[in-house]
Parts: sequence; C-alpha cells; structure tokens
Amino acid sequence: MAGPVLPALLTQTTPPPNLLALGAEAHVYRTHFLTTSHPCILKYRPSKSYRHPTLDARLTRHRILSEARTLVKCMREGVNVPGVLALDADAGWMMEEWIEGGTMRERLQRWRDRRKEVLQETPGSPGIGRMEEQRCSERVLDLMRRIGNVVGKLHEVGVVHGDLTTSNLMLQSGSDSMMNGHVAEENSESQKAE
Repeated sequence: MAGPVLPALLTQTTPPPNLLALGAEAHVYRTHFLTTSHPCILKYRPSKSYRHPTLDARLTRHRILSEARTLVKCMREGVNVPGVLALDADAGWMMEEWIEGGTMRERLQRWRDRRKEVLQETPGSPGIGRMEEQRCSERVLDLMRRIGNVVGKLHEVGVVHGDLTTSNLMLQSGSDSMMNGHVAEENSESQKAE
C-alpha cells in the first residue's frame, strides 16, 4: 500500500516501512527495529495543515508522549500491551513491539464466514449446522470474556481506552493485547478535562 511521505529518518531502512493503515490521527506502518529480525509498528502523526503550526506541534508532542506513558504504565502494571521501543515526540513518531496476529474484527469475520460455509455445505443436516453454531457462539463468548478481562485490567490501573473497537484489539495466540493506545488516557487526566 503506497502512502504518505514519512520523515527521511524513517524511510532509510531495508525493507522500507509498509503502510498498514491510515487513521485520522496517525499512519501505521510495519517496519523493523534495529535489525530486520525485530519487526515493529511505526505510528507516525503527520502535521495537520489546518492547525496553527505551534498548536499542531504541541498537540502532536503531547499525544505521542501521553500514548507512550500510558503504554509503559500498563506494561509495568501487567497489562498485555505492546512495548514502546523508540519515539521522537517532536517529529511525531513512535515505534512499538509488533504483535503477531490479527484484529478481533478479522477473527470474528473469519468465524462468521466459516459458519456460513458450514451452513451452506450441510443444508440437509441441520444438526451439524446447530453444532457449528453452538461452537462458534462459545468461541465468541470466550473471546468476549478475555477482552473484558483485559479492559478490566486497564480500568484497574486507571486507564480508559476511549476508542475500544474490534479493529483496535490485536489478538495473538494465547492472549489479547490492546493496540491503538493513542486514545487511552489515565482516569485522572480525563476527569480534569471534564
């Protein structure tokens, strides 16, 4: 996926960063940290031309640092989040550990598609369809419980995600990790803003 221009420092790698997503606030790339055997996520917050340059620089710096502090706090408290590897708040970028896996949205989509396939393959055997439906429901409920546990841990350490969607949760085998931490805030900060 071709994408926007990154600062030169971030493009002088082999292989070059691969654009994964363009969000409203950040562009997300897969790249590597120090060696090609250490994949990572690069979040880059480009400047917004509609903002005054001074305000834009301050907001970008504040948001990058807030996200990094929140991730470090969560990791220190035992919440399964990606670690912060490097950042340059003034340039608007941060590197995080790569989590091998997919999003919760992708997993739910695969389960839904598989369920449809089974139902189409066994139209004369409604019992098989019901058994698959039950297995799928049990898997979804188990996944929701695990996600609830992770969100509960976030709240226990005083963090509110703020944009908790199926696209913002990465699933890796055996555990659930929270991604998209740039929208997470500590409770004390969000209460001050109210």
